[in-house]
Amino acid sequence: AANHAIETLRTLKNDNFLMFVGFSKPHLPFNAPKKYWDMYDRNQFKIPSREKPKGMYPLALDKWGELKAYSNIRLAGEISDDLSRDLIHGYNASVSYVDAQIGKVMKTLDDLDLRKNTIVVLMSDHGYKTGEYGAWCKHSNFELDVKVPLIISRETAYNSREASTLSDALVENIDVYPTLVEACGLEMPMLDGKSLVTLMENPNTKWDTAAYSLFPRGKKIMGCTVTDGEWRYTEWRNSITQEVQSVELYSNKKNKGIVTKNYFGFSRYKKVETKMKNLMEEQFSRDRPSFYAERQN
Repeated sequence: AANHAIETLRTLKNDNFLMFVGFSKPHLPFNAPKKYWDMYDRNQFKIPSREKPKGMYPLALDKWGELKAYSNIRLAGEISDDLSRDLIHGYNASVSYVDAQIGKVMKTLDDLDLRKNTIVVLMSDHGYKTGEYGAWCKHSNFELDVKVPLIISRETAYNSREASTLSDALVENIDVYPTLVEACGLEMPMLDGKSLVTLMENPNTKWDTAAYSLFPRGKKIMGCTVTDGEWRYTEWRNSITQEVQSVELYSNKKNKGIVTKNYFGFSRYKKVETKMKNLMEEQFSRDRPSFYAERQN
């Protein structure tokens, strides 16, 4: 993919273009070249806690069948510490492998003198669990799965700014397209997303109060989730009737997205609960059926 992208850039270097480069790594299987495995000592990796959050909705975590499709993975029970280290080692090797491929593409942009008028977006479609909660892969509404990498680079407009500037703003993947439309000076269509150009110019700009995700569990259950940056609130609903069947409220203030307890129903968090439910209703109200529910109908 990297080599094809480089060839394409050399062909299009004098044209206007929009190019998507899709890398499968660090997706399974973790078959990165040995060079990248050798960057790590498997003994340096700690095994995450397998403890599941207290009060968790029973269907909140899936059975990570994606990993169990491989012949050396047990179909039932937990994965041993020894195999867990191998998998975590492989995941990190795959990250380093794809990082090198991205570096090759970026170097080509520099070599062709294209960085000065090219906006580059690095994004992912999901996060990943490597043994946390005794689970693997994605397929959940937990922070580890729905919080994704997003890096935007635009040399011309920001060459006077310090590199690697971070923003705590809550943004969503649907914001990427309108950002590119505005940055390229194109006519803005009617979209659900919101251009991030203003935020790129000033990372401390006051921004959205919430970010949303939705993940189905089977044919009739869906998890609607919202975060305000500190708390994550999830309603498990009947996808046809929108009836709420269970609720989860987790604090993301500590431990980098690892949660230990569902605080829904605790009297001391009633105000937080009300706030998060109101944010949820702004996006997933009974008067605004979800796309998934419409498909089911």
